[in-house]
Amino acid sequence: MNATSRRIKFDTKTIDLFWLVGFSVWYAIELYTPAIMVSTCMERTVEDVLNDDHERPQLEADYRQRLSAIKALLDANGTGEVEWPDDIPMPTDDRAGMQNDQERAVFDLVSLALAFVLLHELKHVI
Repeated sequence: MNATSRRIKFDTKTIDLFWLVGFSVWYAIELYTPAIMVSTCMERTVEDVLNDDHERPQLEADYRQRLSAIKALLDANGTGEVEWPDDIPMPTDDRAGMQNDQERAVFDLVSLALAFVLLHELKHVI
């Protein structure tokens, strides 16, 4: 997305990128927040807590897959050229159709981020 003095360039790839980043960040928070909380409560290092998590290798592999999809989308002409991660729903305007409160929360955060950036670019045009 960018703006000149006469227009704002905004396409579906922009929306898809925000969507993909939003869900990826949410899942990263889910991955690391419990370890931070446990380390604080038990006075252990975060690394020690993470090393005790037997599911961590798969969760981090999923995280790396999502990061790869983000990088691929940045380099692609459109979403159709990118393998979409299995654990991230495709972008939609149907908030009620999200599977759970977590997905609805990410939907809201992505919508707010898109609105902020669009208004920022609008300011450049004005």
